[in-house]
Amino acid sequence: MNKIKLFCFPYAGGSASIYTRWKKLIGDSILFYPIELSGHGKRIMEAPYKEFNDIINDMLNTISKEDIDNSSYAFFGHSMGALIVYELTMRIYKENIKGPKQVFISGMSIPENNFYFKNIHLLSENELLNELVKLGGIPQEVLENHNLIRVFTPIFKNDFRLLNYYLNERHQDKFKCDLTVFYGSEDIIQEQDILQWQNYTEKSSSFYKLNGGHFFINKQFQDITKIINGILNNGLQVK
Repeated sequence: MNKIKLFCFPYAGGSASIYTRWKKLIGDSILFYPIELSGHGKRIMEAPYKEFNDIINDMLNTISKEDIDNSSYAFFGHSMGALIVYELTMRIYKENIKGPKQVFISGMSIPENNFYFKNIHLLSENELLNELVKLGGIPQEVLENHNLIRVFTPIFKNDFRLLNYYLNERHQDKFKCDLTVFYGSEDIIQEQDILQWQNYTEKSSSFYKLNGGHFFINKQFQDITKIINGILNNGLQVK
């Protein structure tokens, strides 16, 4: 029985390390791939992306190295990572590459109706940090470390710039696989905008409302991985 591969994409300003605690929780039947973006984490010395499409080109190259044409795989992405999942999947369809068996979207409204993060990249450093604190996306130890602030602020700003550019476009293509959506009970993103994801797949969709704000993923990782394990273990593996 072949294992299904799970590729996980981080939120704006995040790195593959946000999924560190998932490693011990993801089932043995799943091959776990936390993805690193250029200019982030272990790739921090690499050039940052200039356009959102640069992310998709890079990510397609990254996952193609894992022989996706000859294996079953799934995507998970939170916030900006969710939009990466969406655009990457649409590119895969366009290029007639074998698509994912399952997609997990987390903490993001539909691409067509997403204005929650518009122009954040234009804020001053202090204004940006205040916004991130409100969202719950920056640890206290980072706030108290001026050296870390100097490192992470340009990364956040560039990611939000890419996101802003992306949000100026219209996106209405649909997934051709089952879709599972996670969202926070206290997120700034309205539930009605989250639920519209059901119109973005030709297959079935399911929704899980978890306690927390926009970065509920950092506290609810046990529940999220339990749901992912259940879904991927129920019929998605190639026997």
